[in-house]
Amino acid sequence: MLQMAQAAGGHWVAMPCCIRGGLFTDAQVSLSGEDDRYALMCGILAATFRAKRVTSIDRRITNRHIMLMG
Repeated sequence: MLQMAQAAGGHWVAMPCCIRGGLFTDAQVSLSGEDDRYALMCGILAATFRAKRVTSIDRRITNRHIMLMG
């Protein structure tokens, strides 16, 4: 979906919930906590799609709280 938005020259917002290993990086990501892995993978996703803003919502709403905007 992000590829489609970029190809059309559109803006996009994503709040990823699950990012499979190997999807956006060849690196083996193995960190001590799932929160650390999630934050790193969101960073990789943000860099891959050249996000203009990275922010978050309240963690009490969801533990997948990072928002990427491009």
